[in-house]
Amino acid sequence: MAGGGPDHLKAWFPMCIAMLSVHTCPLAALGGKDTGGMNVYVRELCRELGRRGVVVDVFTRSQDAAVPHVSDAWPRVRVIHVPAGAEAPVDRRLVFAHLPEFAQRVLDFGAEEGLRYDLVHSHYWLSGWVACQLRAKWRTPIVQMFHTLGHLKNSVATSDEAREAQERVETEAEVMRAASRIVAATPADRQHMVELYAADAGKIVVLPPGVDLELFRPIPRPEARRYVGVTDCGERMLLFVGRLDPVKGLNVLFEALCHLLRRLEGQQRISLVVIGGDTPETGEVLREEAVCLDEVRKRFGLKEMVAFLGSRSQDTLPYYYSAEISALNLNRNVVDVLVQPGRIVGSAAVVKLEPPTDYVTIDNAATTGAPDAKRSVWVDRPLGVNTIRIGGTVPLGAKVTVSDESITVKEPALYALRTDLATQPYVLLKYRDPREDNRLKIAVYQVRLTRAPQPITNTSLLSGTITVLAGQSGG
Repeated sequence: MAGGGPDHLKAWFPMCIAMLSVHTCPLAALGGKDTGGMNVYVRELCRELGRRGVVVDVFTRSQDAAVPHVSDAWPRVRVIHVPAGAEAPVDRRLVFAHLPEFAQRVLDFGAEEGLRYDLVHSHYWLSGWVACQLRAKWRTPIVQMFHTLGHLKNSVATSDEAREAQERVETEAEVMRAASRIVAATPADRQHMVELYAADAGKIVVLPPGVDLELFRPIPRPEARRYVGVTDCGERMLLFVGRLDPVKGLNVLFEALCHLLRRLEGQQRISLVVIGGDTPETGEVLREEAVCLDEVRKRFGLKEMVAFLGSRSQDTLPYYYSAEISALNLNRNVVDVLVQPGRIVGSAAVVKLEPPTDYVTIDNAATTGAPDAKRSVWVDRPLGVNTIRIGGTVPLGAKVTVSDESITVKEPALYALRTDLATQPYVLLKYRDPREDNRLKIAVYQVRLTRAPQPITNTSLLSGTITVLAGQSGG
């Protein structure tokens, strides 16, 4: 029996952990009011523990009587839906009243199964309260992660209704005193617990959450755009992914979008895609409160700028993250990377880019291997920067004619300017087009110089006005 038996036999049995996620289930669909990052965290943690041979029982409040109370979620991991109050969704703030029943049912389950858990790992303050009750009976250590803190949520609350109940703050302090270890996601998280709750800093360990790099990977932008249905290459897309909770600051993003559109005076088409919420209608209420969006839309004759897509599976999110859009497109907005062997074994591999460009920085750690070595080259670009990292081994004398990877770039419009126009004379023009109600536009024109260039200030173009913003003379 996992986690049971005499102590001298413990080496023969795997560790057994009682994982507590009282108010939300790790199997729940993401993006709802109470389903988000914590669900992913608990789910992936349990999966990985199971893969490493640890037995995990996840206890969560039953919210649907039709769902089996015990289910085998992953190898060595079970999810136990514990009846506590009505088996239906309830507001998170009402769950506290059902915690005594929840704790007792967990104790009963352990007794019926004959289990002795080695550790209680609790998530969020509600689970922390239950963990303290279990520890009193089981004498097991508690590892606690809060994910959010009541004190911090109160510090940004804009009304009494938005403030957390005092029982939450008090419970958090009690759990910090009772826990054997506390997991903080960031150093700031640790500092908040020490300063706001007088928590013992020696108990707190900072463990930053990880990322599934097999799932969240760069995808070629043309492929990503096709997948998400973006066909207008002149439109830039902003993306919000998360729960539609006021604390996430979506209203601030709306205000920022309005400010940006006013500064651009409607010359750049921009849309905001919002992923999250149980249904698209969930976000419409927030959208209706953002009156500035209607003001900007009418002022510049724009179409609706915000699209609420509701929940999306994690498998689709990398496509949205990779769908950076630009009016300028060069080589599909990617750099093709070719890695060839050096002259001698042990020398650095030779990296060639197509098209040649200085817009990206190359961090080359790839080396030249023996002629019979296996070719093992990897190429990637961390999100948010234009640095391409290259590593691995290229066999000496290998003939390489096909690129190893096509890497998307950050800010593809600037990539097009820096690359395609780098050796060409061009002017960047700002003008009002009379064919489109004098709408302000920006255009890039390549020119051929036949004599010394003269300064251009204002001239006629289709009865409009051109103002030169930038220029370059080629060789």
